Amino acid sequence: ASKLKEQMHAMTQNIASLNNVYGGMLSAMGNNRA
Repeated sequence: ASKLKEQMHAMTQNIASLNNVYGGMLSAMGNNRA
């Protein structure tokens, strides 16, 4: 069970970092358009 919890935590961190990168790209593109 603890192993599964660790995997979930790692996945959550990966998704959060991906969202930060993707969000930065989107905001940069939006700024370029504006």
